[in-house]
Amino acid sequence: MALSWFTAAIFGGIPFLFEGVSFLDAVFETMSGFTSTGSTILVDIESYSMSLLFWRSFTQWPGGMGIIVLFIAILPKPGVAGRQLFRALPKIS
Repeated sequence: MALSWFTAAIFGGIPFLFEGVSFLDAVFETMSGFTSTGSTILVDIESYSMSLLFWRSFTQWPGGMGIIVLFIAILPKPGVAGRQLFRALPKIS
């Protein structure tokens, strides 16, 4: 499992490498996005291209969705708490 996370971070960091970010910083940014920690190592984020900023934002989406899915999968067991979390999610129309 740890190897799959590391592999995903390496492949997810490829767009950062095209922008001139070092390998370690690219892996850190991608892992930060996939885990939804919100940490960053990039200093002047506005200086990067819009496509890289989109990719950086997009990597945070699966992490956030993974947390929501985890809670929806685990919290229905207790009953009330899972239903409250499910109802708290925004409705997409």
